Amino acid sequence: MHKSEGGGRIDKLERMMMDLCLNSPYYGASVWGHSRGTQQTAEWLARLLGGDITVCSISGLTHDAGSVTNGRDGHHRVGARMIKSIMLKMGYPQSLIYRVQYCNY
Repeated sequence: MHKSEGGGRIDKLERMMMDLCLNSPYYGASVWGHSRGTQQTAEWLARLLGGDITVCSISGLTHDAGSVTNGRDGHHRVGARMIKSIMLKMGYPQSLIYRVQYCNY
């Protein structure tokens, strides 16, 4: 499901995260750059260590999703719930959502 495996939903998820970050009353563009950098590092580590690239990519991208809407307080819990809802609406399988939530919580 990674981009190289035909996962166009990741592109949609990236656009959604970019919009959330750039419109955040807390961090704006800085959290978008941080999230993309974390996503790229997570993908690199997954390749290097034989991890699940899709899980690592999405987890890296979304790890601070809660901070763009709630600031730092409890942002991992808020983000995990938020990303679950978004991924369900986008049609991601529950098994993938669970693994992403586990990484981000």
